[in-house]
Amino acid sequence: MVIKQRFTPAQGAKLLKLARQSLENRLLNLGHDLSFWQEEAFQVFSGTFVTLKKGTGLRGCMGHIDPDEPIFDSIRDRALDASLKDPRFPPLTPDELREIRLEVSVLTPPCELEGEDNAAKVAQIRPFVDGVVIEQERHRATFLPQVWESLSDRDQFLGELCKKARLAEDAWKTSPMIFYTYQVQHFEEEE
Repeated sequence: MVIKQRFTPAQGAKLLKLARQSLENRLLNLGHDLSFWQEEAFQVFSGTFVTLKKGTGLRGCMGHIDPDEPIFDSIRDRALDASLKDPRFPPLTPDELREIRLEVSVLTPPCELEGEDNAAKVAQIRPFVDGVVIEQERHRATFLPQVWESLSDRDQFLGELCKKARLAEDAWKTSPMIFYTYQVQHFEEEE
């Protein structure tokens, strides 16, 4: 199921502003009043991700896949997590904030892929459309659909996803695994 156009471009701009103002409140102590963001459309429960980009590179990305909190809360919290808690990067500094471009993604609920083996499940994955979650015992990782832009080869995409989950690069071929897919609606700040 491809996500319906749930949010208008104007609402997407509000989600980006919410993420940015959350960061400004925390890093610059600006004290934006975020209570007016509590409009009904943003009280829908959904998984979300917030991605921080600096130049052409990633500067932080954190998300929550499961739809168990309102989008308003999730975007606010994921913005802070991406800036301060992404273990791949040091915490964002106030000076860096003006160099950061934000992207917010709103996810559909993940759907488990069915099939007799991994190959049958993987065949159902749609490049550039589906985000993918892999799970094996205590190992779990996801890539948003936007990652297909830099990892367009399915084997490479799944190999890197396995490495992200701290599994062998070919684990998706060699051992039983659970696969989920989801779609996103994403909005990105202008450069």
